[in-house]
Amino acid sequence: MQNTSIKNLGDETWRFTFKKINGIYIPFFVAFWIHFVIRMIIEEAQSRDVYLELTHTIRELTLTYSSGITIGRYHNGPTWYISSMIIAMFIIYPFLRKFYKTFSSVFAPVFALLTYAYLQNEYSSINLSGHYGKYICLGLLRAICGICVGVFIFNLIDKVKSSNTEFTIAGKSTLLLIEFGLALYLILIAANYDNLFKAKYYGYLAMILQAIFVFILFLNPVKIKNALFASLCKWAGEISFYYYLNHRIWTRVLETVIPDFGYGKKQVLLLYFILTTISVIFALIVTHLLEYLRPYILKGAKKIFLKSN
Repeated sequence: MQNTSIKNLGDETWRFTFKKINGIYIPFFVAFWIHFVIRMIIEEAQSRDVYLELTHTIRELTLTYSSGITIGRYHNGPTWYISSMIIAMFIIYPFLRKFYKTFSSVFAPVFALLTYAYLQNEYSSINLSGHYGKYICLGLLRAICGICVGVFIFNLIDKVKSSNTEFTIAGKSTLLLIEFGLALYLILIAANYDNLFKAKYYGYLAMILQAIFVFILFLNPVKIKNALFASLCKWAGEISFYYYLNHRIWTRVLETVIPDFGYGKKQVLLLYFILTTISVIFALIVTHLLEYLRPYILKGAKKIFLKSN
């Protein structure tokens, strides 16, 4: 990747970023309006309130929430993450494209470790989203660290695979046991964070353990190459993205309808899952319809606003 066929790095960075936005924007756009409409209904908003909320949605619909714009609230919880990742990719891409080996091997791991440590010590957590530090949105800083960790892990996996390293049965078994143990421990941290894991450094530790888990997972020591398994994983990834985009509003709904709403109640969790699934199905239908209509909409817009040569 390093220094190969780079003609205009600035234009290439913009194309790369817009390609990423293009791949997720319609599902994000649909989920936003589902959240917005339902939120206005459960809050019994008047027309003036709806108008004011609409005027403040610009940072959400333009995915610039993590740029530092502070007016208004955001309606869909995942907005901060998507905004942060898009801006972070835009910042990182030219450096990664120009100096891939140095960036992925040296800068990425060092920057991530030191910055995560700073966030953990300064704010007692790395789980920061809308918080704004002295110079930058902390959610954006967190996203840059996340990409750096991912780049480093990808580079490390590539090096191991290119070295043609072969694991014995004992080696494969050990890696799988480590992976299984890490998964259980990370679930334990997530499930009991408020009770058992209130200590200051567990977020930082969890990040490192998750990086090791991802490394073993994608290293794939047992060499699983089943086409059906790969297809199922791809399908699960796409569906999970829709669940991620469409789940947050139902927490607010249940908190409004059920005063003693709590995640510990199985019947409420079941209702939460059913409502989220309904919105996911609706979002999938609307998204596919908009994807189908998009070429015609763009073609019509060009005829209206652009002169033909």
